[in-house]
Amino acid sequence: MSRTSQFRNRMLSGDLLAGTFLKTPHHVMIEVLAQSELDFLCLDAEHAPFDRASLDACMAVANALDFPILIRVGDSSHREILQALDYGAVGIVAPHIDTVEKAKGLAKAARFGLNGRGYAGSSRWAGYATQKMPDLLQ
Repeated sequence: MSRTSQFRNRMLSGDLLAGTFLKTPHHVMIEVLAQSELDFLCLDAEHAPFDRASLDACMAVANALDFPILIRVGDSSHREILQALDYGAVGIVAPHIDTVEKAKGLAKAARFGLNGRGYAGSSRWAGYATQKMPDLLQ
C-alpha cells in the first residue's frame, strides 16, 4: 500500500500522526524530510513565501516519493483549494473558516461531482489523464 494511502487510512482511523509545517519553499526540503519518520508535511502557503512554482516543484518531488503533503492555503477561495488539490496534495488546511457557510463553501470546492467542483483530468492528482474518474474517487 502506498504511503499516501496509508496516511489517509490512518487519519480516518484516528491514529496519532506526526508531521510538521514547512515554511522553506524549496523542493529539496521535501526530499530530505521525506526520509524522516514524519507521516506528512504541511506546506504553509499562508505564512511562508510559497508561490505557484515552488508549490508545484515541492509537490512534484512529494508525489515522486509518495510522501503525503497537506497545503495550508493562503485563503479559502475556490481557486486556492482547486490548485492545492490539483498539485496532488492529500488535503488542505484552510484558514479563517468561522461560519457554517464558509465550511460548506470549502467542502464544495474540495469535492468533485454533484454539489462539488468540476473535474480536471489533466492534473498531477489525476495522473495527467491516465486514470479514470471512478478509480480516483475511491
